[in-house]
Amino acid sequence: MRENKLYANVKKCVFCAPEIPVLGCYVSKTDVRADTEKISSICSWPTPRNQTELRQWLDLANYLHKYKFSQN
Repeated sequence: MRENKLYANVKKCVFCAPEIPVLGCYVSKTDVRADTEKISSICSWPTPRNQTELRQWLDLANYLHKYKFSQN
């Protein structure tokens, strides 16, 4: 890392954690899953009333479709 001038801040490092939050999702040794708050927000989203609201819902659904959903 030092050859490429990259340095780790020990205060920000997480060691031996089963999963860590990264960019709005949780990364573990075996998989990447979406944040449960985002999943619950799309499940409780009100019915879109216009094109803008529909586009917002579709954008979030498209973002979340690539993650594994757990039934916790």
